[in-house]
Amino acid sequence: MKIGVVGCGAVGSFYGAKLCRAGHEVHFLLRSDYEAVRLHGVQVLSPEGNFLAFPRPARNPREVGGCDLVLVALKTTANDQFSVLIPALLQADTRVLTLQNGLGNEERLASLFGPERVLGGLCFVCLNRVTPGVVRHLAHGPPPCSTSNAGCRWNWRVCSWSHSAGQKTPGSPCRDCPPCAPF
Repeated sequence: MKIGVVGCGAVGSFYGAKLCRAGHEVHFLLRSDYEAVRLHGVQVLSPEGNFLAFPRPARNPREVGGCDLVLVALKTTANDQFSVLIPALLQADTRVLTLQNGLGNEERLASLFGPERVLGGLCFVCLNRVTPGVVRHLAHGPPPCSTSNAGCRWNWRVCSWSHSAGQKTPGSPCRDCPPCAPF
């Protein structure tokens, strides 16, 4: 799967690096951390084990192109940039998973790109961006996701990607998803 990460601070870098380590084609849309990630990758320091991942860095969404999944981890104060950063990452069946703090993120994305594309996510994780390209993971980390209007098939795919990255998804609202059924 081709995954684009928009908002590569602690949250975006952590989950993006885990997905990259699991073998997915992960692209990071970067500003200030571009050179550090291009040269040295993303280092995750974690009590679960340190690791280094090498996502494909880009400065412009057009460099990334269409993705299967766009993971949005921007600060909500940058939501006005959705219409600039996300359109070039979309193709016919792309889904957009938001892992942002705050209220109204899913609705804003749905108003711009259609409710059928948008998945809401919830992060319960303790992270710090230590320096460019370095994230310290202190505790927790499972990202249960909601189906929103995107349907069970997409919830299942996101949960599958999450599991392949070493995450558990307890509390998923979709009990028909094979990866989530045990929870």
